[in-house]
Amino acid sequence: MTIVLRYLALVGFGLLTTGCDGPTAPQSRAARPGEDDPLVRFDPTAPAPDLLKAGTRLPDFKCEGWINGPPPSFGPDAPPVTVIDLWSTWCPNCQSLAPGLVAIHRKYADRGVQFISVTNAPKGVCQGFVRRLGITWPAGYGLSDDSIRNLLATVPVGSGIGSGDPLAPTIYIVNKDGIVHGSDEGGRWRHLSMREIAHDLQQDIEEVLAAAKGIVPN
Repeated sequence: MTIVLRYLALVGFGLLTTGCDGPTAPQSRAARPGEDDPLVRFDPTAPAPDLLKAGTRLPDFKCEGWINGPPPSFGPDAPPVTVIDLWSTWCPNCQSLAPGLVAIHRKYADRGVQFISVTNAPKGVCQGFVRRLGITWPAGYGLSDDSIRNLLATVPVGSGIGSGDPLAPTIYIVNKDGIVHGSDEGGRWRHLSMREIAHDLQQDIEEVLAAAKGIVPN
C-alpha cells in the first residue's frame, strides 16, 4: 500500500509540473465537460495575447530559408485556407500539438487547405523538428525579430515565459487573399488543452471554406 501511495503522489506531481515554463492565462473559450487534460491550467493575472485581429491583412515576414519547398502565395488562384503555425523551441506544447496538426493537414489536404510552419530557430533545429514529427508542408526557419513583431507573435512583457526567446507560439488561419480569419489565441503557451486547440482550428477552417463558397454561417 505504501508503494502504491508513493507512486500516485509522484504521478500527481508530474501532472502538476507538465507544460511550458511560466504563468498561464485565462481560458477564452469555455472548457468542455469532462476535460481532464493536465495542460489545462490558467492564471487570471497573466497577460492576454494581443494578436492580429480578424480582417487584418497578414503582414510580410522574412525567414532565412525554407524546408519542404517555398512558402505559398496568396491571391485569386491560391487555396482558400492557409494555416500558419508559428512555433518556438522553448514550448513543449508545440511538439504536443504537432501530431494533431499533421492529422488535420491530412484531413483537409484535398479540400484546398495548406499549412506552413515558421520558427526563429536555426535550420538544423527546424530540420529535426520536421523530420521527427512527420511534417510535410513548407517550414520556414530563422524568422527575423522584425517579422515576429509584425506578426504580433511576441512573448508578452512580464509574462515570465519563453526563457528570453521573443517568439510566442501562435496559429493564424488566413484566407486566399491573405486576410486573417482568426487565431488560436496563443493557446499553446497559455496552456490550453491540445484537444481544444485542434477542435477550434478545424472549426475556423470550416468557416473559411464555407465563406469561400459563399455560404453564410447561421
